[in-house]
Amino acid sequence: MKKKIIAAAMTGSILLLGACSANNETIAKVGNDAISKEEFYQQLKTNGGTSTLQSMIENSVLTAKYKVSNQEIEDEINRLKSNFSSDDEFKTQLAQQYNINTDEDLKVFVEQTLLRYKAIADGVKVTDKQLEQYYKENKDNYISIEASHILVDKKEDAEKLLKELKNGADFAKLAKENSKDGSALNGGALGKFGKGQMVPEFENVAFSLKENEISDVVKTDYGYHIIKVTKIDKKTLKNAKEQIKKDYIMETQSYPEEMVKLLKKAKVKVSDKDYENVVEDMLTQYQTAIDQAEAQAQTTEQVEEQSTEETTETAE
Repeated sequence: MKKKIIAAAMTGSILLLGACSANNETIAKVGNDAISKEEFYQQLKTNGGTSTLQSMIENSVLTAKYKVSNQEIEDEINRLKSNFSSDDEFKTQLAQQYNINTDEDLKVFVEQTLLRYKAIADGVKVTDKQLEQYYKENKDNYISIEASHILVDKKEDAEKLLKELKNGADFAKLAKENSKDGSALNGGALGKFGKGQMVPEFENVAFSLKENEISDVVKTDYGYHIIKVTKIDKKTLKNAKEQIKKDYIMETQSYPEEMVKLLKKAKVKVSDKDYENVVEDMLTQYQTAIDQAEAQAQTTEQVEEQSTEETTETAE
């Protein structure tokens, strides 16, 4: 969904330009060959015209009912940045995962995300009891750490370096001089990460350390590590209630269901005959997503019930 949002935002203005042309005005020439606006528009229609128009209609339906302020966008961007150790790391992840390379693309992405959140959160009431249960079940998602490591191939080398550290040697200096992976360039810094992002042997030790504590030698398939935790960030219902509430709503509410309601109420008129069924197709796609989600939920519930029954039988 997020990639579609970005694609729609980036191509939307181009599609609108083509849609306004009703003549063969030339927009480019290659030698003696001319490319008209009409040809350009037809090519755009062929190359993803349906999905682009659907995204634009979806966005218009949302903005007709919900508004996102510049302050909300700025606050959300700052919140997203807080999940990374540096701006460079943040930008790298945006580029790799969502093809976001400019500040303007980021603002569009965040605005679209907030609009969709407002749609599913509209009228939803969440009790403290629901939040407490959700937090309890997802506590691991709300703890992250910043850590550094020194990675070598031989256990005896790691033990020698650990002895130097215990005698007061500088961790970053030893990492630069001895660590065999790319983190050596940054003094062994691995950045910020949460549970489930590192191999179990490394993660179990890293998340058991206190701030500025150094581990014993840890063996993984990559070699022998010495780990140092530099920062621990733990979100709780006291210091991050609004974010946890937002996560709860995002996970428990159905965006396709909301879009079905909004589309049915919206007065969408499509003048291009090639796209006269575009709204009906959108409704079908959303309904399919709803049906699949319900089927998945039912399967999960059945598996959990079976597991509970088996556990009860074993106990008896």
